[in-house]
Amino acid sequence: MIDRADEALSEADRRAALAHLDTLPDGDAICHGDMHPGNVLVTARGAIVIDWLTASSGSPAGDVARMLFLLCESGIPEYTPRLQRAFISIARRRFSSVYLRHYRRLRRLDQSELAAWRLPILAARLGEEIGAERPAVGALIRGELERA
Repeated sequence: MIDRADEALSEADRRAALAHLDTLPDGDAICHGDMHPGNVLVTARGAIVIDWLTASSGSPAGDVARMLFLLCESGIPEYTPRLQRAFISIARRRFSSVYLRHYRRLRRLDQSELAAWRLPILAARLGEEIGAERPAVGALIRGELERA
């Protein structure tokens, strides 16, 4: 996805994101790749995770970092009423907090592991061609590159 972000990401930033990605552990865990509340069905028998189209083998920290981005920082459509946007923001924060707390009960995961995946997650998001998010994601990428 980083390679697909060529119009939204400068060549230098793309190379920096790919170089950073090369330093991260590959991992061999099953990763969903697109985990968010919309891909969880709550049934009488419990929660069922759906939409495994982007599943892969990889680093659990990378999968969790992407989920946290999708949940906490991905765009809410502009046409969403202000009160509903506020409710969605509160629900996103609560869900991510509960998710992360539960995840950490099952597997050790520290903040530095999540932070390490941030730049490639952001650069890959630009490759998804979600135009409304481009300016905000671009600013987040610049911030990550400045910290590097």
